Amino acid sequence: MTETFEVHSVGELVDATEYIRAERHLPLWYRGQRNAKWTVQPQLWRNGPTRPYTLADERNFTHRFRTRAAVRYPNTPAYDDHSGWLSLMQHYGLPTRLLDWSRSPMVAAYFAVEAYLRPADLEPEDAAIWVLSPHDLNRRLAGLDVTPAINSGDCEHLVTPAFIDSPRTQHRLRPGHVIAAMATELDLRMFVQQGCFTVHSPEADPLEDPSLSDGLLWRLRIPRASVGRFAWQMDSLGFRGGDLFPDLQNLASELTRSFPPGSVTAIKGQR
Repeated sequence: MTETFEVHSVGELVDATEYIRAERHLPLWYRGQRNAKWTVQPQLWRNGPTRPYTLADERNFTHRFRTRAAVRYPNTPAYDDHSGWLSLMQHYGLPTRLLDWSRSPMVAAYFAVEAYLRPADLEPEDAAIWVLSPHDLNRRLAGLDVTPAINSGDCEHLVTPAFIDSPRTQHRLRPGHVIAAMATELDLRMFVQQGCFTVHSPEADPLEDPSLSDGLLWRLRIPRASVGRFAWQMDSLGFRGGDLFPDLQNLASELTRSFPPGSVTAIKGQR
């Protein structure tokens, strides 16, 4: 069963992560989710209003994205670099079989609470920061003693089926297969967010499932009464969208939010 800690502030987040690190003595990965009830599995396989996407839906996404991306993004991967394409798709919001994690608990915390920085009629909900032991996951679920790069041969049998039906990889794929993989930093977003992934086969259960999570996964729950304060603490520490999403659109959004009309004192003689 997943062990849960309640954290109300950045200071308590630091205390909880120190406790887990002392217990595991292994690298940990972190994932922030605005709703603590959301499952820990890729958007592609998560149940929505009707049902999850199918393998045919996934291949429709990957092929259409790959054919239309080059004019919009000058440094696209080689056409047959499936792991590079899948990473790029994930970081720009396409539903994929990847689940984002970060090596930084602060980055994960930002994603858990950042919605509460914007003026909106958003009803507060309990948020969560999930903590994963990737080495333990790979030993238990993938039979690996390492955390490989996503473009390595260890991940090929999970990545390639997102694009093609390959007999060469299907014989290695078993139901419920999940691998923790390091990202290949093809994009500035991946670099600044300290990104890494878990790669999930279509039949894989959510990672918080009791049959999987014991000793692999911990949940740091931020109660809804604390999410607003937590968000402003993150902002005060300099974790902002304009830096974690380093493009001009997000920079403009951050500046607009941070400096509403009349927030800057005018120099005498100027309006």
